[in-house]
Amino acid sequence: MASKNLSFNELKTRIRDKKLGKLLLLTGEEDYYCEYAVNNIKLNYISQGSEQMDYVKINFESKGFSLDKVIDNVMLPPWMSEKRVVLVRNSGIFEANDPKKELSDAFSKFAEGIPETSLVIFWDDKIDKRKKALLGVFEKKGDVCECPKLKDAEIAGKLVQNFSKSGLTIDQDASDSLISRTDRSMRAVANELRKIVNYCKEKNIKNVDYAVIEALCPPDVKGSIFTMLDSVSAGDTATALLTLNNLIALKEPEVLIKYRLAKHLTQLICAKELRTKEQIVQKLGVHPYTAQKLAAQAPKFEMDKLLYLFSMCAKTEYECRQGKMDDRQSLEILLVLACKSLT
Repeated sequence: MASKNLSFNELKTRIRDKKLGKLLLLTGEEDYYCEYAVNNIKLNYISQGSEQMDYVKINFESKGFSLDKVIDNVMLPPWMSEKRVVLVRNSGIFEANDPKKELSDAFSKFAEGIPETSLVIFWDDKIDKRKKALLGVFEKKGDVCECPKLKDAEIAGKLVQNFSKSGLTIDQDASDSLISRTDRSMRAVANELRKIVNYCKEKNIKNVDYAVIEALCPPDVKGSIFTMLDSVSAGDTATALLTLNNLIALKEPEVLIKYRLAKHLTQLICAKELRTKEQIVQKLGVHPYTAQKLAAQAPKFEMDKLLYLFSMCAKTEYECRQGKMDDRQSLEILLVLACKSLT
């Protein structure tokens, strides 16, 4: 069986058909899918009741990696299962100053010697792809699956599929709002989805609309950012500050609001250049509904004003880190200066 870089769907098929090799590297921002893969490997390869003997997790917390410790666990035979599964979490072997060539060579020998009765999973959130020698060991001797965060359109498709399984439909604005509120995290999406499905079953609701999302889910920070910047473009300081205060009253962290505001300004700057909804979707990977809102909001600002606002985000963040103001003050000052500069 040829080893290669696998998509997540290909990995699911390999797991289901029990065609994984002896070595697997999982990586990427979407830890929900990485955890899903590990759990399904356990279900397919470990006999019921024998997990305590045939599955081991070693977490190095990105420091103090010991190949000898991994080898000691890998070389033990399974007790009652088809495979002994060893999960190596946060190995840190792909970090900037590591690995040395000696580790790459030792790792290659280790990969050659993995018993047929063992399956070794390395799960590191981030890898430095410049570490070609080490990465090549996984590519040649096993499989590699990267699980990046999905684009808005991909998440929207999965929402439709999953709600459909429960006999529900979802409106486009409700879908976009849910994606916004969960920041593209499939773990957060899955948690909200279960809550919404249970609620709709109890209330005999067949269609998930914006009102359902608003009632059950976390605050829509992105939607509020749109409102804040619409207020800024109109020079409406009062509404901009009221929207900010409402978010803070809902216990939304100021740090997250600042991050979302800076990200939104970046998208607006790009949208100003791209102009059309289609180009925004293609280049930024956002949902068409979000792209339409960006395309509508971008013309309200001159490019130099957007660049000014982005620079003010950076400046106020720097002053926060210097202890000259707190996060809330920095946001309020940013909004007041922004409204003042655009009137």
